[in-house]
Amino acid sequence: LYFYTVDTVTGMINGLNPGDAGYTDAAMAKRINPNNPLMNWNSGSTTSGSLSLDGGSIYMPLVITEPGQILIPNARSTDGYTHFKLQGDRSFAFEDLKKLGDHDYNDGIFTVTELTPLV
Repeated sequence: LYFYTVDTVTGMINGLNPGDAGYTDAAMAKRINPNNPLMNWNSGSTTSGSLSLDGGSIYMPLVITEPGQILIPNARSTDGYTHFKLQGDRSFAFEDLKKLGDHDYNDGIFTVTELTPLV
C-alpha cells in the first residue's frame, strides 16, 4: 500500500484525471512512500505500520498487488470496478484483483489509529 499526492479531491494530477492515459504513471511518480510501502504478504494476517503525512496535501491510496496490478480509487482507471470502499471516517478496504476478485473488500483494510501533530 502506497499513498500519493493529488491536486484535487477528484484525484487530478497535473491536469490528468484518473483513467486518463498517463495517470497511473503520474500517480506512481507522486508516491510519498516509494521505498517504504505498507506490506502484508500473508493472507488473513494483520500488519501494522506507520506513515507520516504532511498537512495541507490531499492523499490517495495506491495498491500494487502480488501479480503486479496497480489499483487506485477510481473505477475509470480499473475497468469500471471500484476496488476501494470507505469503512467509517478513518478506514478503507480494498479488493485486490481486477475483474477476478471475490468482491469481499477484505484483502486489505487500512485504518488511521492516531493523528499526531508535529511540533
